[in-house]
Amino acid sequence: MAPKANCQDGKLSVCLVYGIPRLKAFFLLPVLVRGRHEGLKGFEVVECESYELRLETPMVLHADGEYLGRQRMIRYVCEKGKLQVVK
Repeated sequence: MAPKANCQDGKLSVCLVYGIPRLKAFFLLPVLVRGRHEGLKGFEVVECESYELRLETPMVLHADGEYLGRQRMIRYVCEKGKLQVVK
């Protein structure tokens, strides 16, 4: 979802999707898979060292493809050197 992400830069690449109806989002999945969504309305990729998400009402969240359940707050932190990536 973040085609320019770099596993060694010490930053998170967070892909935000908002303001897109569910049906339209379904038809945009091929665009997401090809990494061609940057610059499209409703998509934003943010580079940061940490990211905190606070919601007014609980929402189903996923992190790196993992189901996290219904949450109101979640915080992501990039800890440089903690993840070993084998190419």
